[in-house]
Amino acid sequence: MCLYVATQVSKAKILYYILALLFLIFLLIISARISLISIIIGVLAYFCYTKNRKKAGLIIITLCFFSVVMFSINPSLKKRFFISNTNYSLEQMIKFEPRYFIWSCANDIFFQNKSYFAGSGFVNINNELENCYVNRLDFADEKQQDFFVRSKFNTHNQFINFLLSSGVLMFLMFIIFFVLWLKLDYKSYYSFILLLSLILFCSVENVLTRQMGGELFALTLVFSTMISSKV
Repeated sequence: MCLYVATQVSKAKILYYILALLFLIFLLIISARISLISIIIGVLAYFCYTKNRKKAGLIIITLCFFSVVMFSINPSLKKRFFISNTNYSLEQMIKFEPRYFIWSCANDIFFQNKSYFAGSGFVNINNELENCYVNRLDFADEKQQDFFVRSKFNTHNQFINFLLSSGVLMFLMFIIFFVLWLKLDYKSYYSFILLLSLILFCSVENVLTRQMGGELFALTLVFSTMISSKV
C-alpha cells in the first residue's frame, strides 16, 4: 500500500518509500514467515506486470542482499525458516511446524465426521481438534503434546475452517469469492498482490474468526478495489 501511494503522490514520495522499508525491516525482525513469502511472490509477480526488467532485477538483487544480511544477524529468522547448523531429516523439520499436526487432525475429523454438506459448527470443530491433540501418538514428546492441548489451536486455515464448520458449500463459495475478485482486479499489479497476500494469509490463519481479522480483510478488499477502479 505504501509503494502504491508513493506512485500516486508528487510530494512526500520518499516518505512512503521509507515507510515501506521500515515495514519490511519490522517483518524481518519479528520473522513473519507468510508476510515475507508474500513479499517474495509479489516481487516475482512484478516481472509479469512491468516492462522495465532492469528495474525489477535491481529490486530482486537488493532484496536478496538485504535478506541475506537479516538472516545473518537475526537468529530468530533462521529458526522460523528451519535454518540451523543441526542436520534434521525432512520428517523432523516438518514436525517442527505446528500446522503439520493441526491439518493432520483436521483431515482426520473431516473423514470421520462425514458432515460434508452442513459441517459440524465452529465450536464443535475446535473441541474435536483439542480431543485429537489429546489422543495423538506421534508428537515428539509429552511437552509438545501438552503445548498443543493447552494452546487449543484452531484450524489455522480459513478454507479448512469453513469446510469443517460450515460444509462443502461454504468452502466452495469462499473459493469462488476469491476467484471472482481476482478476475475483477487482476489488471492492476497492486490490487492483484493485495488479494494474493490475503489468500495466502487465509491459507495459514483463521482470519475471519476475530473482529480485527474481519476488519483487515474488508479494508484490504476495499483498498484493492479502489486501486483497480483507476486502471
